[in-house]
Amino acid sequence: VAKAAPDGHTLLVVTSGYSITAATYRDLPYDPLRDLTGVTMTLKRPTVLMVHPSVPAANYEEYVAYARANPGRINFGTSGAGGLYHLMGTWLHSETKTQVTFVHYKGAAPMFVDMVAGRVQASPASLFNALPYVKAGKMRAVVILSRERSPFFPGMKTVAEQGIPDYEYAAWGGVLAPAAVPAAILNRLAGETARYARDPAMVAQYSADGTVLVGSTPAEFQKVLVAEITRWRRLVNENGIQPELE
Repeated sequence: VAKAAPDGHTLLVVTSGYSITAATYRDLPYDPLRDLTGVTMTLKRPTVLMVHPSVPAANYEEYVAYARANPGRINFGTSGAGGLYHLMGTWLHSETKTQVTFVHYKGAAPMFVDMVAGRVQASPASLFNALPYVKAGKMRAVVILSRERSPFFPGMKTVAEQGIPDYEYAAWGGVLAPAAVPAAILNRLAGETARYARDPAMVAQYSADGTVLVGSTPAEFQKVLVAEITRWRRLVNENGIQPELE
């Protein structure tokens, strides 16, 4: 896509892993901010921090206090070294000056198996993945990791409301185009996509699992990409994080 004709006919659908890849891999055959540009963010999936019932924490303050009193005792599950869960966990615990033991898995599925068994005690999860476990009493949600609160957890505050003002992690989806695509074409593509994001039937369908349709402008999405890639690169450099390579 980065090398395609800038006519708006070649687009790339991406997830929030795009900004992580840009931060952790040094030898990409493209520049993620110069060769590609944002068309629109299509959706966001709110996330929560889950803990195993054995962790004596019902909320964020209690979780941080427990982690501070027991450095390294919490096994924090991730879906891979250098991945989204790893970076957001590093950000959270570096800001709170607490220490956990990161346990890396090849994907979220085996991690959830071990978390239900109590072999790991904390992990992020999208609402879609978290709700079945929370409803079954197998895990407990303690804080919203996204910027906005969720109606699925009434009264539960976000991390940003509790000491880390710029903290925000939400899984998102979006569309990119070659960087030289004219603004008029980008705006047309974004506008057509936004019509679906505002359609009541589409909103109802996606909101069932907490997904929020966005339909942003190209400028708004590009701003998110720049901010995330800059933040993740800083965290990677400060903490010496390496991606997990096959």
